[in-house]
Amino acid sequence: MKSDEFFNDPKPRKDILENHFADIDKMVAEGDIQEVFLCFTCDPLQPIEGTEEITERAIRHMEKMGVPYRILTKAGYQQAKDYLLYFMSPDLATIGSTLVFCKDKHSERFEPGAPVTSDRLNLLWQAHRLKFKTWVSLEPVWTPTDAIALIKRTHEFVDEFRIGKLNYHPQSKNVDWVKFAREISDFCDDLGVKYTLKEDLRRLL
Repeated sequence: MKSDEFFNDPKPRKDILENHFADIDKMVAEGDIQEVFLCFTCDPLQPIEGTEEITERAIRHMEKMGVPYRILTKAGYQQAKDYLLYFMSPDLATIGSTLVFCKDKHSERFEPGAPVTSDRLNLLWQAHRLKFKTWVSLEPVWTPTDAIALIKRTHEFVDEFRIGKLNYHPQSKNVDWVKFAREISDFCDDLGVKYTLKEDLRRLL
């Protein structure tokens, strides 16, 4: 699928809420309550959520049923503050942001349509202030400099980092990934932060 087609006029998947409710209800009935992840293949707080309210209704049901859940988004605080303030519980929700670039001008250039880095950092800070657990997906790593700087900048209000390399892009050839895997591991160990290297980096150690 071409990018223009991918981003043009998105629609909710057919019966997505009905299936979600059924899965949650079955999980609870069977006593097999696990954390639900929203979501690695799309953004649960993308702009159409403002009209469709798919994620809001899914979260409200999980809150009602006492099911923990984890969000990954590029939304910023301005886009997500109502969720944090009005119907998400710090006891159930873990808030995550995808971070790639330190500078807003770079996120504007390479992540068009998404809130800039500073707004996403504000979301993480505000979530931490409200006692939510927080995490960052540093994937894809664009440059080692950005990745290390982002961890330095956020480690006091982020509980966990998950780090993965850039793939399928010419920029990936500009990074010595073996060297980076060692450097980022040593850096995180020295800083004392919780982190996970995705398999594509872990196998290089």
